[in-house]
Amino acid sequence: MLRIKNKKINIANTKDERYLRYWNAVMEGRWEPNTFDIFDKFIDSDHSFIDLGAWIGLTVLYGAHTSKHVYTAEPDHIALKYLKENFRMNRELSDKISLYEGVISDIDGSVMLSSRKKDFGCSGSSIMITENESIGVPSLTFNSFIEKYDITDCNFIKMDIEGAEGVALPLMVDYLKEFKPVLYLSLHQKFMSEAEMTNVIESLMVYDKFYNDYLNEVNFNDILSLKSVVAM
Repeated sequence: MLRIKNKKINIANTKDERYLRYWNAVMEGRWEPNTFDIFDKFIDSDHSFIDLGAWIGLTVLYGAHTSKHVYTAEPDHIALKYLKENFRMNRELSDKISLYEGVISDIDGSVMLSSRKKDFGCSGSSIMITENESIGVPSLTFNSFIEKYDITDCNFIKMDIEGAEGVALPLMVDYLKEFKPVLYLSLHQKFMSEAEMTNVIESLMVYDKFYNDYLNEVNFNDILSLKSVVAM
């Protein structure tokens, strides 16, 4: 079990050294401490939140302590094994979690995902693939994801989908414009084409204010210099 601030999370047992090093980094405060501050500021018990890119479950489980419900998506077949075991280890939290085992992209159906058969679950990307190292995974657009789980009370979205934001985010614009959930977006510029990065920037224009992960306000024109942005 580990404790992050006042929240307890049980983790699956494994001999995988990389997995254990990751959790040690979390416990020692060396893994994205600002992420927890952002979650604490915007997640509340009256609303659900959406976690796109669950990986092995840390942010989902942390947010589930406070949130009314968590709707999440993860396509990576290796990460999913760890994710579901970590959910099993936290039954009191996993009862508040709905998991889609697929990717959020620009189509309903399936897409190819980079495959890391020997890795412990570094998230695969639906755009960073090679002919010999890719697998097919289920895919939903964001709107179809919303409809699938009948999500009506989301006030916060964390989106970390390894460059697929370049194709997924434009189809989220109408939802973001209407409901204005706080969007915590990780940017993966090295995985995106110039056109896809332009799609991201244009999609963010529905918001009025932007912050870095220290929650310091930044100018819209500075977004491209950030690894992640909080849009409000």
